Amino acid sequence: MKEEYAIKVENLVKNYKIGNKNYKKVFNDFDIKFERGKVHCLLGVSGCGKSSLLKVIAGIEEYDSGNIVFDDTYIKSSNIPLTMVLQENNLLPWLSVKQNIKFALDSIKKDINDKELKEILIRYDLYDIRNFYPHELSVGLKQKVALAKSIVINPKIILLDEPFCALDFISKENIHKIFLDEFATEKFTSILSTHYIEEAAKLGDYIHLMGKNNLYKKVKNPLKHPRDKDENYNKFIEYIKQVYIN
Repeated sequence: MKEEYAIKVENLVKNYKIGNKNYKKVFNDFDIKFERGKVHCLLGVSGCGKSSLLKVIAGIEEYDSGNIVFDDTYIKSSNIPLTMVLQENNLLPWLSVKQNIKFALDSIKKDINDKELKEILIRYDLYDIRNFYPHELSVGLKQKVALAKSIVINPKIILLDEPFCALDFISKENIHKIFLDEFATEKFTSILSTHYIEEAAKLGDYIHLMGKNNLYKKVKNPLKHPRDKDENYNKFIEYIKQVYIN
C-alpha cells in the first residue's frame, strides 16, 4: 500500500544568524516525512532543531532553502487548516475560557449558538471554569484550554511544541487522554516535539529521533493501545534509549 504523506520536508537548509557574520547551522539538506492521519513525536535533546522544524512547517519562521510539501502539493501552510500549540500556550489573556474557545470557532466563521458552545465546553471538561481568565488558571488547565482551542477548529494538522513538559503527573495524564481521545475521533495529522521518551512511546505512532548535526532516525511504534499498559512498553523504551542519537 502506498504511503500518503501530510507533510514532506525536502532538502531543508536553515541557519540562525549570530552577530554580523557567523551562522549557526540548524538543518543542512535535511529530509523528513510525516504520514497522514498519524501521531508523530519528535524526540530529541534541546538544540537539535525540534522547535525550529515545527515553526518552519507552520510558516512562522523562514528557512534558507528546501521545500515544504503539504499533501503532495507545494502550497503554503497558511492555505491549509493547520494549528499550533506552544509550550507557553496560545490563549488570549483578556478573554475568558469560554471566550477563547468561541474566538477560535469564530476564526473559521462557524456560526455557533450558546447550546453548542456549552456542549463543547462540557466535552473538554471546561464548563466549570468557563468564566475564568488565563491568569486564574493553573499551568495544566491553561494547556488543556489551549489544546481544546486548537482541536475545535477541525484542523488537518496540529503541531505541538513541547506543550506538556511543565505539567505535573496527574495533569499530564489527563491531557494525554484528551489528546488521544480526540485523535481517535478526528484522525488529524499531529506532530509533537518532546524530550521525554515515555511520552513519545505513549503517544506516537512514529517516533522521529533527532540529534544535533542532522542526525535522524525514524522508529514505528509497535505497542498496542493503551501503549503505557502494553506488556512491552518498558522494553520498547529501553530499545529507544539504545538507538537514540544525540
